[in-house]
Amino acid sequence: MLKGIMAGCLGILISMVGQDATTGVFRFSFDIIDLAAGVEFVPVLIGLFAISELLSKTSDHKKLHTMSSAVQMNHNDHLHIKEFLSAWKTIVRSTFIGIVIGAIPGTGGGIASFLSYNEAKRRSKHPEEFGNGSIEGIAAAEAANNAVTGGALIPTMTLGVPGEAVTAVMLGALMMNGLIPGSRIFIEHRDVMYTILIGTVFINLFMLVQGKALIRVFSLITKIPDSLLMPILFALCVAGAYAVSNSVFNVFVMFIFGGLAFAMHYFGYPLVPLLLGVILGPMAESNLKRALVISDGSPLIFITRPISVVFILLTVLSVYASIRSSMVKKQEA
Repeated sequence: MLKGIMAGCLGILISMVGQDATTGVFRFSFDIIDLAAGVEFVPVLIGLFAISELLSKTSDHKKLHTMSSAVQMNHNDHLHIKEFLSAWKTIVRSTFIGIVIGAIPGTGGGIASFLSYNEAKRRSKHPEEFGNGSIEGIAAAEAANNAVTGGALIPTMTLGVPGEAVTAVMLGALMMNGLIPGSRIFIEHRDVMYTILIGTVFINLFMLVQGKALIRVFSLITKIPDSLLMPILFALCVAGAYAVSNSVFNVFVMFIFGGLAFAMHYFGYPLVPLLLGVILGPMAESNLKRALVISDGSPLIFITRPISVVFILLTVLSVYASIRSSMVKKQEA
């Protein structure tokens, strides 16, 4: 847990790079113009999870060959009902996390997926299987990702505040057709609202049918030789990082974070807390400043408001549960 906290703090520190929105002061930019607006999220994401994985696999070619062979041998296997039922707790928990995260404006499927995956790994009896095709890990990430859109409809339809990019587009489409989100939209345009809600259910069923139909096609990627797959992935990573703002600097950022992630993985530091720190850092900083302005600089505002108190208690309980779980595992060992 200590390593996770350290990684999260590093992510928050990275998120502070760039110009302060309040004072206009440049922080940690080292007179580099490209850092004036901060570190781009996409190159960081590609570096942490794509470049680091390429470095890890190419540094151990024997292990890579063994893993590829295992995938080729088992790619025709289907998910049995017994395996599905074994992960039902993870699916329910991750769905709840996805709905809650989706209901918070400014978040998205990425945050929900990483949080759910991390929570599933923490609660799993076999955490060593995560990262190698664990059913629990896949179920956690996908259940949360699919639940985000439904959760994002809550603030979109009731307050007119989009929870993510998809609902922002939906909000624009509704307003273009004269539908103003709010409490009265469910009374005045009940047919449209129920069509959207029912459509959300059928979309998930359609995704299930589509996935079952195309799984054999998707599995063919495991037959691509590693010597051909790695250069293609590397080129796509470089192109993706460059395309964000047509800047070569983002490519260097991608490589830097790829090397950082490779080193963190080698020394046993988790990557998800680092990414969450980068994503949530700006949001946390802006809301911290806003709260302190409202309270005239008094930190008591964080313990005198019911919502903040609830989140503080949940944080304390989560840390306590993590410590207790770790102690129980040590005693059992």
